Amino acid sequence: MRTDAYHIVVIDDMRHPIFSDDNGFANFLFRTPEEGLQGIKEFHASRVTLQELWLDHDMGINEETGDDITIKPVVDWLEEQGHNGDPLDVQYIFVHTSNGYAAEDMMRALTPYYPHVIRTDLPVRESTL
Repeated sequence: MRTDAYHIVVIDDMRHPIFSDDNGFANFLFRTPEEGLQGIKEFHASRVTLQELWLDHDMGINEETGDDITIKPVVDWLEEQGHNGDPLDVQYIFVHTSNGYAAEDMMRALTPYYPHVIRTDLPVRESTL
């Protein structure tokens, strides 16, 4: 992990963000909450600052159980780290889910611990629209 790069982490099961690895960006796209959680835990352990963390909520269906897969484990971990006084070093958290109710829950959980939690759309490549 480069400590001098502008780090962007996106956790989203379907969208293809427009961010590229040119011009000093170091980007990470995770398609499952488990992968995303592991990735941000690595940033946290190495004490590298994340400039942007983009969170989707609805992440598909578990084929074995039929249960919804959501970002909840990631949000719970972020909230727990904040509550314990050791929050992830992240400048901005962008909540980009289209699920309005879930977005409000995510915002409510993260805002007390992370000063810049913003609800917005993820900039995506046109080919995925």
